[in-house]
Amino acid sequence: MPTLIPNAKTYFADQNGRPLAGGKVYFYLPGTETKKDTFQDRAQTIPNTNPVVLDSFGEAVIWGTGTYRQVLTDANDNQLWDQITEDTSGGLIGNMTDNIFRAADGDFVPGTTTQLTLSAGPGSIENTWIYFGPLYQTDDGITLDGTVLTFPSAIPVGVDEVTVKIGSTIAIGTPGAATVTDSSVAPNAGINSSKLSFLQRGGGAVARTVQNKLYEIFSVTDFGAKGDGTTDDTTAIQNAENAVAAIGGGFLMFPEGTYLISNTGISKASKVDWIGSANGASVLKAAASVFSTAGMVNGSNLSGFEIDGIVFDFSAASGDLGLINLSMTNDYTVQRCQFVGNFKFGVSHNGGDRFIYRNNKFLRTAGATSQNQGLLVSTSAGPCRNGLIESNYHLNTGMDLSCQYTTIRDNQTYNWQFGAGITIEQNDLCSDLKIIGNTNIGGAGTDVNNTVCLGIENWAPRSQIIGNTCSANAGDGISNGGQDCQIIGNACVNNGQVSGNGITSRYTSASINGNYSTIAGNCCIDTQGSHTQSYGYADFNNSVFGVFLSGNVFTGNKLGGENILGTTAVATPMLHGSVSVTPGTLANGASAGGGFALSGSAVGDMCVVGYGADLQGVKLSAWVNSANNVNFRFENNTGASVSLGTQNIYIGVFKRFNAAQL
Repeated sequence: MPTLIPNAKTYFADQNGRPLAGGKVYFYLPGTETKKDTFQDRAQTIPNTNPVVLDSFGEAVIWGTGTYRQVLTDANDNQLWDQITEDTSGGLIGNMTDNIFRAADGDFVPGTTTQLTLSAGPGSIENTWIYFGPLYQTDDGITLDGTVLTFPSAIPVGVDEVTVKIGSTIAIGTPGAATVTDSSVAPNAGINSSKLSFLQRGGGAVARTVQNKLYEIFSVTDFGAKGDGTTDDTTAIQNAENAVAAIGGGFLMFPEGTYLISNTGISKASKVDWIGSANGASVLKAAASVFSTAGMVNGSNLSGFEIDGIVFDFSAASGDLGLINLSMTNDYTVQRCQFVGNFKFGVSHNGGDRFIYRNNKFLRTAGATSQNQGLLVSTSAGPCRNGLIESNYHLNTGMDLSCQYTTIRDNQTYNWQFGAGITIEQNDLCSDLKIIGNTNIGGAGTDVNNTVCLGIENWAPRSQIIGNTCSANAGDGISNGGQDCQIIGNACVNNGQVSGNGITSRYTSASINGNYSTIAGNCCIDTQGSHTQSYGYADFNNSVFGVFLSGNVFTGNKLGGENILGTTAVATPMLHGSVSVTPGTLANGASAGGGFALSGSAVGDMCVVGYGADLQGVKLSAWVNSANNVNFRFENNTGASVSLGTQNIYIGVFKRFNAAQL
C-alpha cells in the first residue's frame, strides 16, 4: 500500500531555511534519467506533474511507492540536491498490533489496576512490548494467562496510558519490483544467501536456496586469494583446496588473475578439479625463488581429478622439480594448460596408471643441452600404464617417457636441444606403446650426454611407430632399439644435420635391440641441395638381426638408400627393372639372352622375370651375375622352332635371405 513521502504535505526549504516557493522536485528511477510518477492521492489515480512544482509555502502533496531518485531545484532550476529517497512503509508485512489502554476512558485506574485484558493472545510474554506512557517495561514479574496480562503491582499513579504491542513478527518493508538497487543496499550488507531462493529454468526444476546453488563450485577467491600478481596466494589456495577435499571433492575455480605461489608450493588433493579461464588468463606464477624441495603443485598417492585451463609461469623462478610434480597418481587429467619458463620439467609424473595429458603447451623460454623435458613420465616410483598423451605442443623442449600400454599421438615438438623430441626409455617397465602421428622438427646439436638430437628414440619393445613426421633434426629421424616393433608410414626427411639417418635399427645387447622389427612404407628422403641424411635406413652395427624392410622410399640420401650391416638382416624392398629385347626365332634346344644394369642388386638375390607376350612354352629365367648387374636367358625346349618378337622383359629382384634365417 502506498504511503506519504514522507508527510501528508511535504515541505521544502531553501539554503536559508525559507520556504522554497516555486521550487521543483523531479522524481526518477534510481540511478537513471527515467522519470518515475508520484501522485496527488493515496489511491495513486491522479499523477503529479514531474517535476512537482511547490506552492508559495514550499509545499506539495506527494504520494508514491518504493524508491526514487529525487532532484530538488529552486524556481530558476538551480539544483539543491540529488538524493535517493523511499516511502516509509510501503508493503509492510508482519503481525504486530497495538493494544492501547487509557485511564481517561476507564480502561484502568492508576494505583489500583493490576490486570489488563488484551484483544488477542500473544502466545508468550516474549511476544509483548509494554509501555507505561513513553517508558518501556521489562518482563520481570509480569505474567500472561491467555489474553490476561498481570502486573506484580498496580499501574503507578500518574500513568495515563498503557500501550501493549503484541505479535511474533516484526513488520518489515517489502520492496517493490526493481526498487532494490546498488544505491539502496549498503556495502557488505550481509544478506544471507540461505534466505534467497533459486529456480533453474526449464520444466521440472526444483527451487533451492542461492547458498545451496553456490556451494556447487568453490573459488580460490572465496578464501582470500587476490590474483593481483604481488600478493602471496599460496595459503589461500591451499585453504581452498583443503575445503573442497573436506567435503569429498568438487570444482575449484581460478578466476582470471595472476596468483603468486611461494616455493613451498601447493599440496594437491584427490577429487578436486581445478578450472581456469578458457583464454589463458588464470595464471599461477612461481615467486622469484629457488624451488628446491617442492614444485609449484605437488602430490602423491592421489586419484580422480582434473587440472584444466591453468597457466603455470616459472619464468621468474628456478629449480629441478616439475611445475606439477606427482608421484603414484592414478586416474587424472591435465589439459589445456600452459607451462612457461626455463623449467627443468614442466610436468613430472612418477608412477601411476590411467593418466591423460591433452592439448597442453610446454613453452620453454630457450632450448638447453642439459636435461629438460616438457613432460617427464618416469617409472622410478612404480609402473606407468594405460596413459594417453595427445595433441600437446612443445617448444624448445621435448618429452621423456617410460610407460606401458600408452598411446602417444598427434603431439608436436620443435627446436629442442636435449635428447629426442620423443624419448622412450630403456627399462623393463617400458613396452607396448602406440606412437602415432607425432611431429618432431628441428632438434638441434649435441647434448651433454653426447646424444645428437633426434626425432624419436624408442627402446620399448612391441611398439607401433606409425605415421610420424621427423624432419630437419641433428640426428636420426627415428632410432629404434625395441624388439618386435612396427615402424610404418613415417616421413623422415632431411635429418642428419649433424650426423644421422632416416631410420636406424639399434643394437646394444642381446636383449636391448631393434631386432625382429618391421620397417615398411616409410618415406626417408633428403630433398636438400646439400644432402645431410646419410641413409634412408641403416643398421647400427652388424649384430642387428631379423629386421624386415618392405615398400620404403629411400631416395636422395647422402650416402645411399640403405646401409645393411647386420649379417642376418633382411632387406626386401623389391628392385625393379626392364629392357626391350628381340629374341627372334629359336630352334628347338636353342637359347638367347643378355643382361642390363640394376643398381642395388647383388649376387645371391632372388629374381622374378616376365615377358610382354606369350612365351609359347619357351623358358625365361633371370639371375644376378655380379653386383648391380642382372642377366636373363630364353631357352626353347618345346620340340619345335618358336618365333618371339620385340617386347619388354620385366625383372624384380628381392634381396637375399641369410641362411641363418631360413
